[in-house]
This record gives sequence, C-alpha cells and structure tokens, in this order.
Amino acid sequence: GATWVVHYLPRGLDVTVVCASSSRCYLVGQQFANSGGLNSTAVVLRYRVYRHGWHLERKTLLSGLVDISGFGCSSAVRCGGIADHLTKTSPTGGTLHFVSISTTDGGTVWRRGTGPQLFGGWSVSCPSPTICIAGGAGDSSFPGAWILRTTDGGISWSKVNLAASSPYVSITSAACASVHLCFAVGGQRAQPPGDYAVSILISTDGGED
Repeated sequence: GATWVVHYLPRGLDVTVVCASSSRCYLVGQQFANSGGLNSTAVVLRYRVYRHGWHLERKTLLSGLVDISGFGCSSAVRCGGIADHLTKTSPTGGTLHFVSISTTDGGTVWRRGTGPQLFGGWSVSCPSPTICIAGGAGDSSFPGAWILRTTDGGISWSKVNLAASSPYVSITSAACASVHLCFAVGGQRAQPPGDYAVSILISTDGGED
C-alpha cells in the first residue's frame, strides 16, 4: 500500500471492491441509468488483477435488483451477497426487500436465494464455500440488529437469534477468521439521546450464537 496507481471506472457506478484472491477482484454495487441517480441496477464487475493494473473480465447486470449492499468470497470463484429488490409503490418510491445472490463459477451464473425479506444487509463474510454470515438491520416492522447465516452457499438463509434485550440497532460489519470464529460490529443507541456506541460481537461456533 505504499504506492497507489489510479484506474478510472466508467461513469454511473457506485461500487465497493472485494478481492477474492491475489489475482481476482470484484466490484459490486449499482449502476445508474442516468446522471440523476435514479433507476439503478445491481452490477458485478469481475477483474483480473496484475502487478501494475487490472483487466475487466466480465460485467453482469442483475435484472430486477437495484443494488448489492453486502458481498463476500470464499474463493476466487465462490461468492455470495445481499442484494436489494425494489417493489415500486409510486413512480419515485417503493419498498426494498432482501434477496441473496451466489455464484460458484466466478460470476458466469448467479443464483438467487431466499431468506427473511425485511432485512437490509451491509456486510457479508464467507469463511468456507458453504458457510457465510451477513450483518445488517431489520426494517421498521422488525427493527434492530440482524445476523443471517447460510450453510448451503447462499441458497437459503436463516436469522441468528440475538438476545431479546439486545441493544444493537444494526450490524455494520461482519467478518469470519475461520468457519468457527466470527466477529461483528454492532451499533447501539446510548444515553444521552443522540449518542451512538459501538461494540464487537464474537462467535466461536461459526456465527450460530
């Protein structure tokens, strides 16, 4: 990280970078259809990384999805993420729902999975080809911090039960060092009103508890 070289991306992208290996990285997020920032589509760009640059191998637009808010890889070709599906209720608004996405071939084919719908995911970590955890928050109907877990590579997800008295309003980041050891950052409201506190959550059973 001592020296950095700038590589410009196409206009209209709002993406984050996830590197699955020393030679492959993904840019994931959303691509806007116009400069006004409306009508976005979830996008995945797969890059081959070289010593002095990188080359775009594949660009995929995921129709019906508006953004990818969390993404992680267990290998160069096995990745999973949390995407947002927009159900429009008006020409300019609607309701976002959780959709999981996963690939086992480096993004040539993407599968869409199932899970709790009222969820906004911000972080995904996959310590193995089959196990991933996702951190986020529920919507206004089911507020509070959420952690989801999959054991089938992202096809289906289940909610991990946090303590009923959990003070956390969201999980802003999640990462697993192994299939057993996982960490999450939880944000909570504190006193006086308006203050915000952050804590580290630790799981030694792969995010099950």
